[in-house]
Amino acid sequence: MQKRHHKINRRQLPSPPNLAPRATAPWLWRPLISVVLPVYNQGRYLRESLDSVLRSAKKYPLEVVVINDGSTDDTAAVLQKNRNNEHVKVITQTNAGLARALNRGFAEVQGLFVSWTSADNRYADGALDDLADFLLANPGVDLAYANVRLIDQHGAALRNSAYWSQD
Repeated sequence: MQKRHHKINRRQLPSPPNLAPRATAPWLWRPLISVVLPVYNQGRYLRESLDSVLRSAKKYPLEVVVINDGSTDDTAAVLQKNRNNEHVKVITQTNAGLARALNRGFAEVQGLFVSWTSADNRYADGALDDLADFLLANPGVDLAYANVRLIDQHGAALRNSAYWSQD
């Protein structure tokens, strides 16, 4: 059976139950935020990345869909530690590449707001809360993104790279 998804137009958000539409303030209703996190052989970064996603949404309900794309390192062991976390859903598949891992993750999400990150990225605390607050307060805006700070494999600030130069 094929799963069917219905896209929700934020401009026509449903009202929370038992509240009149005009009495509903955006900060009273907190839609689900979904984050897709594909991973392939990045177990050494995964714990920190996943923890940062979980800390990035304190005010909103959150689901993290992790796609283990056939990793052969310690990724499975890191993910095993989250087996009882209600916010984390782990899907393991044969290695199919980033695009297929992302597509699989996006097919699974349930949230009104959807994002994705890589296993070697970290979110700032509260970042998803800030982005969701902005989108709810600005229904004419369809996309929000955050600034970045580049770091190396040790977490130190990365300067003079192809992505950032000291101008």
